[in-house]
Amino acid sequence: ADGGVSILVKGVSITAPAPSQYRRGFPIQSVVTVNGGGHYMDGRVLGVRPKEEGLSRMLSFRDTARKTVAVGDNTGAYREELGVLRSRRRVTLVKLPPELVVEDSIRVRRPQRIAARFQCAGRIEKLGAGRYRFHATSGERLDVFVHAPDRYRIGIRQSQMVLPYSY
Repeated sequence: ADGGVSILVKGVSITAPAPSQYRRGFPIQSVVTVNGGGHYMDGRVLGVRPKEEGLSRMLSFRDTARKTVAVGDNTGAYREELGVLRSRRRVTLVKLPPELVVEDSIRVRRPQRIAARFQCAGRIEKLGAGRYRFHATSGERLDVFVHAPDRYRIGIRQSQMVLPYSY
């Protein structure tokens, strides 16, 4: 419903798998937040069916021998008062060598606190500047590289990597 992404390695979850209905106080998603939450599901009860206009929409999907690219629009997932003009997520799977690229783009009417959250199923280990290793509880792992890490204040909280930035 909100553009959340689940990443699996050899069939094992690296980012926490959950239905994409992010809400403050239940941050078990890998999503982009506005002012710490902002999704229209904030404050609603689990199990409530999402509104049709709040669902993410697939804009394009292309699969070739070299890579698979999916682009979605998540604008409707944010509460109206936050002034999110556009929220898009592009997920690219490069097949050889295997690489997964998650790119987020968000436009807002006024400056706000924006953060990309990646919830790991196990623990997160910092390897160096902009380099992290996400560990699944069963031993599988995923190396994560943050492009231009000096642009972000990256924090790790209980296996959650948060990349806050302001627009």
